[in-house]
Amino acid sequence: MLQAGEQTLRLYVARGPWNVNWIELRRDADVEYHELPCRVEAEDYEDMFGIETQIVLDEDPGFNAGWLDAGDWLDYRIDVKVARRYTVAVRVALADGFAGSQGQLRIGSSVLWTFSVPSTGGWQTWKTLQGQVSLEAGKQRLRVYVEKRPWNLNWIEFPKEPGRTPAR
Repeated sequence: MLQAGEQTLRLYVARGPWNVNWIELRRDADVEYHELPCRVEAEDYEDMFGIETQIVLDEDPGFNAGWLDAGDWLDYRIDVKVARRYTVAVRVALADGFAGSQGQLRIGSSVLWTFSVPSTGGWQTWKTLQGQVSLEAGKQRLRVYVEKRPWNLNWIEFPKEPGRTPAR
């Protein structure tokens, strides 16, 4: 937390070499969260490692996260109003000839769901996978983690589900 008034902000480089293009400072009140239920587009990540985006070539315009390698990840800020078990869907693609691709949804160090990505017939041939996750109420950072490569991600969705019971 920064105190009000004029201050000097110093960036210390412990190991290099590397470049800095810019630094952004935001107030917590200005950070945007995806309120469940919702669809979160792959390109709407808060932070990531190893991700490249490309244009989606189907009826749903936008971008996807592609060329996902083991160890890559994307973070999304979500706002969970009610603690309970949620259905979650991910739209993925994987070219023929690849097998064993896998991803995870995580919050912190907890793995919420591990999913296998099947061959879908192409890098822009999409399939929707569904699972269940238990989420606590509050503002959280949801991580999509690439356990085994390669695959593409188009979106994550927490659909409306009337009549669900709270998580325990």
